[in-house]
Amino acid sequence: SEFVPGGFLAGRTSDVAMAVGFAAFMLGLGVKAALMPLHGWLPAAMAAPTPVSALLHAVAVVKAGAFGVVRVTGFVFGVDVLRAINADVVLAVAASVTIVVASIRALGERNLKRRLAYSTIGQLSYIVLGSALGTVAALTGAIFHIAAHAFMKIALFFCAGAIHVQVQRNNVDELDGLGKQMPVTLGAFMIGACGLAGIPLLAGFIGKWQIGVGAVDAGYPVFVVVLVVSGLFNIAYFF
Repeated sequence: SEFVPGGFLAGRTSDVAMAVGFAAFMLGLGVKAALMPLHGWLPAAMAAPTPVSALLHAVAVVKAGAFGVVRVTGFVFGVDVLRAINADVVLAVAASVTIVVASIRALGERNLKRRLAYSTIGQLSYIVLGSALGTVAALTGAIFHIAAHAFMKIALFFCAGAIHVQVQRNNVDELDGLGKQMPVTLGAFMIGACGLAGIPLLAGFIGKWQIGVGAVDAGYPVFVVVLVVSGLFNIAYFF
């Protein structure tokens, strides 16, 4: 069968089989998308050089998992099947927990690259949350955030790498006063950080706004609270 909007499995098998199949898909894709508690490999990958870390976090690996979640939820099972087996709520809650816990963990990390790693874990779960909600707005926001996060996160990792090479500083508490030494690098870092924090008019805000609209459309406004709280955490660990 081909991928089709709304899925192609409805009515083809029992709800139990659907639930088991969906769980299997999410276990596999959840590792790639760093959905907690399947995220452990991603912070450990920070031992790699900065260009490799940037590709892992922005383009090559984690986005394959996030995009896979979008395809499976929206184009294999479909929102009607997910709601019938209550998988939409389960996946949305798992994504929300990951968003909040990853943001808290990021606040506790002194190393800049590890802080960015936990930021990636949380940001990926915005995509998972949008996929779970399944509305047009939520899926639009999720797909947009795949691209937006890629540009912003790769910029942040390259800035972290430049800081390491130029002044050999790796920890967040060592960055005070760095704006005078590396104004362009710090300026680029600030733009990327503001975008990921969801500051209005920047790319990160657009995807999160659409996911929030999708949450209301789906009848789950509580997930808007998750987006707002996580945005405040984003501001806290970046600034």
